[in-house]
Amino acid sequence: MLAAVANTHVHALGPAFPLLYRLGGIGLTVTLFLIGAGISRSTLKAVGARPLVQGIVLWAIVALGTVLLVRAAVIGI
Repeated sequence: MLAAVANTHVHALGPAFPLLYRLGGIGLTVTLFLIGAGISRSTLKAVGARPLVQGIVLWAIVALGTVLLVRAAVIGI
């Protein structure tokens, strides 16, 4: 609520709010993913970083491939 009030009334901070909004959305998405997947710090320590890195790389490949296919008009949104 404070961020919404500041965004409305503190115009000097206006350029920073889109970035803060995006970072907040990313943080919320990651948090909800970890909660939904049942991944905790102890689970990550036990398994190691490799599966997490592999998942991120796979996600990046799928996201990039999808963007390229949309831009090439092979698939539509």
